[in-house]
Amino acid sequence: MQESSGNNDSRNAAPGEGLPEEFSTIITTHFSGGIVITDPDGRVQWANEGFCRLTGFSLKELLGQKPGDLLQGEGTNPETVQRIREQLRRQESLEAEILNYSKEGLPYVLYLKVDPVFRDGELVHFVGFQTDVTARRRQSQLMQSILDSAHHAILSIDISGKIKTFNLGAERFLGYSEQEALQSLDPLDLHSATELQDRANQLSEELGYEVLPGLDLFRIIARESLSDRFKEWTYRRKDGATVYGELALSQMRDSEGRLTGYLGIIKDRTDLHRAEEQLEYSTNQLTKLARQLPGVIYQFELFPDGRSRFPYASEAIRTIYRVSPEEVREDASAVFRTLHPEDLEEVKKAIEKSAESLGPWEQEYRVRFDDGTVRWLYGYANPERLANGNVLWHGFITDITERKKDERRLRESEERLTFALKATEDGVWDWNLKTNEVVWSSRCYEMLGYENAAFAVDFDKWKSLLHPADMDATLHAVQETLDEGGEQMDLTFRLRHREGTYRWITGKGTVTEYDASGAPIRMVGTHLDVTERKLQDEALRNANRRLEDTNRQLELSIWHANELARQAEAANEAKSSFIANMSHEIRTPMTSILGYADLLSEAESSSQQFSEYLGSLKEAGQHLMAIVNDILDMSRIESGRMETEDLAASPVQIMDEVSNMLRERVTRKGLNFRRTVHPDVPEIMVIDPGRLRQILVNLLGNAIKFTESGSLEVEAGTLDEELYLSVKDSGIGISPEGMRNLFQPFMQADTSTTRRFGGSGLGLAISQRLAQMMGGRIEAKSEEGIGSVFTLYLPIRKPSAEDFQSSRERRDPLQSASAGMAQQSAHRQQHEPMGDHGPDEVIKLSGMKVLVVEDDPDIRKIVEIYLRRAGIAPDTLADGKSALKRLMEEQKYDCVLMDIQMPEMDGKTVLANLRNAGYTGTVIAMTAHALSSEVTAILEAGFDEYLPKPINRQSLYECLQRYSSS
Repeated sequence: MQESSGNNDSRNAAPGEGLPEEFSTIITTHFSGGIVITDPDGRVQWANEGFCRLTGFSLKELLGQKPGDLLQGEGTNPETVQRIREQLRRQESLEAEILNYSKEGLPYVLYLKVDPVFRDGELVHFVGFQTDVTARRRQSQLMQSILDSAHHAILSIDISGKIKTFNLGAERFLGYSEQEALQSLDPLDLHSATELQDRANQLSEELGYEVLPGLDLFRIIARESLSDRFKEWTYRRKDGATVYGELALSQMRDSEGRLTGYLGIIKDRTDLHRAEEQLEYSTNQLTKLARQLPGVIYQFELFPDGRSRFPYASEAIRTIYRVSPEEVREDASAVFRTLHPEDLEEVKKAIEKSAESLGPWEQEYRVRFDDGTVRWLYGYANPERLANGNVLWHGFITDITERKKDERRLRESEERLTFALKATEDGVWDWNLKTNEVVWSSRCYEMLGYENAAFAVDFDKWKSLLHPADMDATLHAVQETLDEGGEQMDLTFRLRHREGTYRWITGKGTVTEYDASGAPIRMVGTHLDVTERKLQDEALRNANRRLEDTNRQLELSIWHANELARQAEAANEAKSSFIANMSHEIRTPMTSILGYADLLSEAESSSQQFSEYLGSLKEAGQHLMAIVNDILDMSRIESGRMETEDLAASPVQIMDEVSNMLRERVTRKGLNFRRTVHPDVPEIMVIDPGRLRQILVNLLGNAIKFTESGSLEVEAGTLDEELYLSVKDSGIGISPEGMRNLFQPFMQADTSTTRRFGGSGLGLAISQRLAQMMGGRIEAKSEEGIGSVFTLYLPIRKPSAEDFQSSRERRDPLQSASAGMAQQSAHRQQHEPMGDHGPDEVIKLSGMKVLVVEDDPDIRKIVEIYLRRAGIAPDTLADGKSALKRLMEEQKYDCVLMDIQMPEMDGKTVLANLRNAGYTGTVIAMTAHALSSEVTAILEAGFDEYLPKPINRQSLYECLQRYSSS
């Protein structure tokens, strides 16, 4: 490198002299590597920012210093230092890779290039360029460590067949040293000549041309990606022993795509191969037993494109589906053709759902054969996702036709066989001892049941997963490896699985990096799940014992099936009792309704008789409505559609409302009534006031119904941060047998159809479920002939500002609906004569203009009569389309009463069109839907209020009065 300028003072030479100023600035400032300029003696004249960052020294600290004196340390290779000095002395350009230390003492590896600079034939500068290659060096060490610590044998050969790579795993598996393998080992000598010939013959037949039993065989397997076809191979160790391995073979190519050789990874299957031989006898015995089972054991495989097959099915499939195992081994369509048309889509959807979630598939369904025979089947299977993306189920299907005929439902199949076929792989870890951080590969998480990177790992986290019994020995072995250095760690321990169980892990690792003082700062290794191998010996010991236990288990299964049959018969009896009772409960008010309706049709009935008949007719209707509401409430609870609300309310106020509501019945029966409220009861708490009112109506109503004489007491207090509301009576009490079924639906202490007290048997079951939905419970104590105590417990939750706001914003129709439910519950308890009741008070609303839109003519007529009695002459329409047309024609009404469910156009659609057109008049919804979610949806749709069906006359008048212009 020559310069032609004449200035011989090297210290006055500027960096980048002779270059455009902009180009010089870019090179010296923005070059990411280090640039340093020295005088002929090697002392620093100038360095860029990259050089300062790399070394940790400022330019001021570097000036006049020799870089070697500042940056080289005890780990630096002396031979490299000597070579650099010799080349600089000879004023030659040089390149080298050297270990330096920063100002803080941190080691780093750099690539160094130095060129001399001459002016007029005289040396004036040395210019050095430095690039940090520490990360590349560490990556190389990591890959070598992974290769050395891998559990599997890893070999590579060039295209001529000479071994080029032979890792520690290969040394352990085959018994040869790396030196022996690289110098003289022929890879074909590791294989059985007979096995090579057999597989060459097989390939020749399949491919249509001759394949030689030598390297040609392996070249074709790698080229055609046929490793999965020839997984297990027999190998001869150096000591003559036979071992078995699973070979994965692939081609190696350079960056330009040229073939350079072949890579083989061999997983040791020797232990598994021998275990399979040892288990063969047990497997044969179990297979014989499987043939005696009343069902088919099978594997079902689903492909991503929708195709499916049964890779394995026991001979019983001939009985279950009337097909042979061979017919469905590659195509399952013959089985699907036997499925009942009404069940086919449901079965397919259940299989798709199981495939998506990898949850168990369990289903009862029907098959229909060509001769018209229909059979019920029960199937259960566990899925797993295969490496190729397919889903494979292992399961059992049995014929349950007889059980269906007897209305018995078996909760579990007697035989469920699950096959664990998932192959294990090594997990890699990298431990930074300076920061204590550990990097896990996804497999390390997977073998403990976690998603990849489910949690951060450090040494303390790893210790927390260790089994306590393995803690001391494992930590001692780790510390011993760190202290001794150079020796590979190889130990087995247990780590806690996500489900709380422990998995056996073999951990191997090597220290790959040390600091300047020789202390280890990095360790890399692997985890291998060996739980199955640990359990295998125990499985072998238990195999014979399981065979001996099989007969006893079969006997136990028969007893269990008989017990299930007995329970099913008991359930049938309870259902029959409920049907008989409901028949009595429903027919009783229906008889009254039909009878009094017939009497009212007689013209000669007196005015007094007419009034009595009308009152009895109304009472019977309310009784029937109560029974229907009980059944609907229970249905909503069982289907999960019953809802509760969190509102700020007074429990004492609700208790007093219910007491006052039912006080007339208490007085009529001549019972003494006492109310006790302890001072610790909160004035306001978060509850569902409607549901609380419904529960108390049921409990107090029951107490009144079952108490002929004596007293009733209602008490409120707190206990262990819970509110309790207790109802105590001196009634007939409940037997111990009745107490066992007290909160079961359709069950009462007296199950005969001639009970004195009647009732649906649902009230207490509904109340208990409502209490549980609010986080509480109902407890009962009773003694026959003495009386009963029912206590409701609810958690005390103090209301927040949001709870108060929600309570204030709660609209009247919702509160009315809750109160109406409680009133209906009160009538449900009141199966005795209700006494004389006067008609609802008639509010005069003369002059109001009202439109009634209702498709049911009877309801439309009733509402019209109610309105006319209040002085309103309403307009009536029978469908939504007519109402929309009427109101869009500028018809002015003080109020519109709109049914929600109507043919062609429902009430919500009518209102949406009206509001979009700018209609601002009052529209009140009328619907039989009683769920609070439906009420909320109605109000959010834009209706001003909500009237539940059957329409209560007084509620109708009060609602209209709020919108009367007067």
